[in-house]
Amino acid sequence: MAATKWFGEVLLNGVRMKPVIGITVGDAAGVGPELAMQCAALPEVAARCQPVLYGPVDVLTEIGVAVGRDVPQRIVDIGELKVDSIKPGEFSSESGIASYQAVEAAIEDALAKRIDG
Repeated sequence: MAATKWFGEVLLNGVRMKPVIGITVGDAAGVGPELAMQCAALPEVAARCQPVLYGPVDVLTEIGVAVGRDVPQRIVDIGELKVDSIKPGEFSSESGIASYQAVEAAIEDALAKRIDG
């Protein structure tokens, strides 16, 4: 059955669904992963959409513990980047590649309509 768009939400079988929004976390050595997690956890965001984070799950888990946040349930795990291979504030080719892979995965999911934006 086709879904009908209505004011940023989707009606499916008469049930209003929140749009699924992909958020890439940026470079794992920067502030992006923490900001993405903090934003995804905001009640205002949860009220309007279903956020999906794109990034290395090991890094997001470690950051979640450090900032006292639960790790979002919707994460697209990107790459082989491990927490012990990054140093905060020190960018590397590995973390840059993981960031690029996250953008690629989000674009692929958007084109395949697995996410709405």
